[in-house]
Amino acid sequence: MDLVTFLLLAAGPVSPANAGLILTLKLIGVAVVSLLIAMLFFRRAQKEKGKFGDARDREPVLGGLMWALVAVAALAGLVLKPWTIGPVGADLVASLLQIMAFVAKVVFFAWLFIWVRWTLPRFRYDQLMRLGWKVWLPLGLANLVVTALVMAIV
Repeated sequence: MDLVTFLLLAAGPVSPANAGLILTLKLIGVAVVSLLIAMLFFRRAQKEKGKFGDARDREPVLGGLMWALVAVAALAGLVLKPWTIGPVGADLVASLLQIMAFVAKVVFFAWLFIWVRWTLPRFRYDQLMRLGWKVWLPLGLANLVVTALVMAIV
């Protein structure tokens, strides 16, 4: 759940009539955050201009263009007047928000896995087995026990 949805839920019960407001605020939020991220990429591109002398010099520019495109797409969504969607499109908005949340989670975890893979050294098979048996299995069992206890108490 993001901040806009949390604030609207905290303010009172969310009715289908608020779907247009939620979608409008989300589009504005996506546009603002995307523009800020694009500005960070462009600032990095200016700061590191010609630093490597190869394709790595273009990466911040491409990242900035991608985030600027996301911001433009979010602002283009405002042309459709989402605040007038009313209760009729509430189910559609809910479905779109769920899909966006799912895609955001998939992208984040794919980035996280790639980042960890590029950052950490390569493990040998015996090291992975030791890590799995001696660290992750006991932690997983402890998580299972604690969850069962909490569920039994509640």
